Amino acid sequence: MEIYLNNDIIDDMQISDEELCVYIALKSIYQSSRNKQYITYNMILYELVGNFSFKRSLYKKVKSAFESLVVSYTHLTLPTILRV
Repeated sequence: MEIYLNNDIIDDMQISDEELCVYIALKSIYQSSRNKQYITYNMILYELVGNFSFKRSLYKKVKSAFESLVVSYTHLTLPTILRV
């Protein structure tokens, strides 16, 4: 699978490692054939870790990174409205 980063991410470079990981996981989970998609923090974590054995601290980091992306980078072209 190929994932291309939006130019806003590359130009800005204010994105944290956690935010970048969440962005990549979201792009990987995204299915363009669906009008609506429901994505949970657990789905993002599974995409990143490959299993459901993760620590609560990692869950909190993913949650924080996701919220930061939604607030700070609403101009990014995530194709659908994401609700967690």
